[in-house]
Amino acid sequence: MATLMKTRFFSVLFLLAISLSSCVSKKVLQETATRYEGELAALRDQVYAAQKEIGSLNLQLAERKGANSALTEVQDKLQSRIDALEKELQMNSSQAQNQEKSLNYLIASKDSLIAAQQTAIEAVREAIRESAREMDAFAGVLRDSFQRHPAGQWEVQAREGQVVLVLAEPLLFKPGVAAKVEPQGLAALKTLADVLARYPSLFVEVVGHHDNQPLPRKVLADVWDYTTQRANTVVRTMIRDMELSPGRVLAAGKGPFAPIQSNETTAGQAANRRVEAVIFPSANALPKNILELLSR
Repeated sequence: MATLMKTRFFSVLFLLAISLSSCVSKKVLQETATRYEGELAALRDQVYAAQKEIGSLNLQLAERKGANSALTEVQDKLQSRIDALEKELQMNSSQAQNQEKSLNYLIASKDSLIAAQQTAIEAVREAIRESAREMDAFAGVLRDSFQRHPAGQWEVQAREGQVVLVLAEPLLFKPGVAAKVEPQGLAALKTLADVLARYPSLFVEVVGHHDNQPLPRKVLADVWDYTTQRANTVVRTMIRDMELSPGRVLAAGKGPFAPIQSNETTAGQAANRRVEAVIFPSANALPKNILELLSR
């Protein structure tokens, strides 16, 4: 732009020199000077406008540089955040893998423990089933052995893991008698003792029962004592005459308080006058066996 102005200026001087040298009129010279002064003013305006535009462009450039710098700073911060997040993600992934391994180990340990417990539970169930099978076998043997005794005077029952031999009053005692067992009763007790000898792990509780009717006048004891005396007589007879171990047998009486039939009839009263031999495994044998199985 400065070169253009210089060129125009020297052109004006050159024309003035020509005018002077050609002896042009003063009026023409003045018109020419006026015209070129106008052109010079226009050129100045153009230069000012160009400078203003350059300043504006420089300002825009500076703003863009500042915006670019700010953008670069934001980008750097975002990249730092991305790097931090990636690092955190890797750490979380590593922790998750470790936790998964620990969880898998715990699950495997728990499964192993559950399997062991299930095995122990099944062993306990089998022990209970085996005990039930043994009692069923004993009941079968006892029932077969008593077939030689009068029908209707005895009965073998299964009650909650126990075997109960029910002996009617006429088989063992005369009415009103509690201290002496009849001969056919002795034979029945001998059969019971012989079967028990084959099952040394079983125990016996002999329990006397009666109906709700008053005792004969010759009997001085009340009904409860009377049934207990009958049970004691049976136990003493089996220990003394049949070599049953005292540690395997005990006696009890329940009087009229455990009837098996209604006392409203004669037949029911007769059924309630009885002696029961309750046979069961050792109270400690099965629990001990179960504890041993669970501790394996």
